[in-house]
Amino acid sequence: MLLQLEHEPTFVIVSAGDPTQPFGRVPAFTLYRDGTVLFTRDSEQRRGLFRYSVFEWAAKDHIEHVRALGVARMRSYLDECNPSPQRRVCAADASVTLLRARLPDGALHEVRNYNGFAARLAAQLHAIYDRIARLAAPRTGVDLYLPHAATLFVRRVAARSDLDDAELARARPWPLDADWLTRAAASGPQVIDVPQIRAIIAATGTNAPQNQLFVLGEEFVHASMVPWLPGHDHRAALERSDAPR
Repeated sequence: MLLQLEHEPTFVIVSAGDPTQPFGRVPAFTLYRDGTVLFTRDSEQRRGLFRYSVFEWAAKDHIEHVRALGVARMRSYLDECNPSPQRRVCAADASVTLLRARLPDGALHEVRNYNGFAARLAAQLHAIYDRIARLAAPRTGVDLYLPHAATLFVRRVAARSDLDDAELARARPWPLDADWLTRAAASGPQVIDVPQIRAIIAATGTNAPQNQLFVLGEEFVHASMVPWLPGHDHRAALERSDAPR
């Protein structure tokens, strides 16, 4: 991995999922050495994690530009108030933007930026954000990414009466074996593989459904699926986690 942008929440509402954990969210953008680009899109037309490719030399040019902007000298800023003495603004429960860049010696440098408050080198940092934004908006050659594994979160609806008519109209048939619903609802998030991932994509049209309402018999559940990036394995972290059961 050469370049990555990720948003880490510091506060979440109760839902089917846990974006405070790496296995419960997916980076907004990742550029790989071979030219693979993964990026998230959240619109009514297309939602999920998408993939396209650039030439290897182009990927190298992008990371060299980021290095030339001085990413190695940038430091994290985690204060809940911005550093401006003229107009001090504070924000509670905001997200942290994580920028990761591969340095020439192979080390991975991370800059954590609370609510976009950059203490130093702000112009250079936002120039990197702008470059990533352009790379995450390709016009052609985009495919929905098919991950090798994903995290499945399921949260039972206590009673049908908790759902309004609009929600019920959006409910879809549970696409997996009933055992998956039982395990995920009772034991917490589950790791699913390509066959289950394909079934959920077919049912929802996305590889990253969030709080989708499903029905199995008389039971209603909200479910979310979080795709894993190439080479990632979150099984050990899931076993250690205290994710909502």
